[in-house]
Amino acid sequence: MFMKDYHSSASPWMGPYSFLNICPSDSPLPLLLAQLDTTILKDTLSALTELNNAQAMKKSYQDLMFHWISTTR
Repeated sequence: MFMKDYHSSASPWMGPYSFLNICPSDSPLPLLLAQLDTTILKDTLSALTELNNAQAMKKSYQDLMFHWISTTR
């Protein structure tokens, strides 16, 4: 599976792992809560639930959803 670099329509296709060179692993970009919405969080939770019933990840996303909802009201 390949990933298209959407910054430019003239840019070449990237290999499946070449995007890892864009952001160094020692300085990840912060995820801002303002960038999330309940639809994204609920869809992610549904996907995690179907993925081997991953309870720890499900709990983590439930906590994130609760935090996001409580800070946006």
